[in-house]
Amino acid sequence: EKVYFIVRSPIFLKSMKVDAKGSGYLRAKIYTDDGTLVVEAYNDEITDGEEMLSFNHILPIGTYYLTHDGNTELGFNDNFVGYPIKSNGLIELTGTEYQNNSYYMYYYEWEYSVIPD
Repeated sequence: EKVYFIVRSPIFLKSMKVDAKGSGYLRAKIYTDDGTLVVEAYNDEITDGEEMLSFNHILPIGTYYLTHDGNTELGFNDNFVGYPIKSNGLIELTGTEYQNNSYYMYYYEWEYSVIPD
């Protein structure tokens, strides 16, 4: 599933947390809204439970989506009502394609910093 978001000021995206429901592998990927791959975080193996995915990449102002592939299920919040989610005017999570935006999908505790002018 895709998680759509807007970057309103350039950021350095360090990492984010996922909650794996079993062991396996996982590759999280960020694309521009036109489908161009920007960066991926690849965990050769992911274990059951919470784990941080490292991106360590600059994201300029723009519209993006986050998705993943792999063979492990990720935890999500299935009782969510609250898009858009805004973070300090820098990032805005605008929704997903899943169940009319009633789920918060997969990616928690985004760690990022502002890129100075």
